[in-house]
Amino acid sequence: MPLLRPVHLPGHLIPQTITIIGLGLYITIFRHPPFFASTGKQFLVPATTSSRTRDTLSLLGILTVSVQLPYYYSSYMPMEENQWLYTTVPVRLGISAMMGLTLLAHGRAGMSEEGFWEFVGLTVLDGIGATLLGFSLGRFDGMVPGYKRWVK
Repeated sequence: MPLLRPVHLPGHLIPQTITIIGLGLYITIFRHPPFFASTGKQFLVPATTSSRTRDTLSLLGILTVSVQLPYYYSSYMPMEENQWLYTTVPVRLGISAMMGLTLLAHGRAGMSEEGFWEFVGLTVLDGIGATLLGFSLGRFDGMVPGYKRWVK
């Protein structure tokens, strides 16, 4: 049973992953902003949408969960053997760079106010998260520490 396995993840990754999985499930099921975003500001999900946009939001939620869930499914093994954990460092740094380039390419004038600040927030948070994970693992190249013994 996957839920009864030990979780070998850096401490800062556990609340982040739980939060993102929860948000992804919420968006998948309810297809509107989370309850804490009902303060008049929209967060990640538009408040009023067409049925087609709601379908796309469900896909976004499913994709979000599918990207975060492997952290837990691979966390039963020791961190120094967890290839998923090591691989996500350069991948997340690359995604943060793509979001930053999107911000530079479109600028504030080319994006909605909410979308701009969501991009800024997600770029910074994921960049910081990937950097913390890289430092806690001791490397940023995406390879587990013992990879040289398999490479000839």
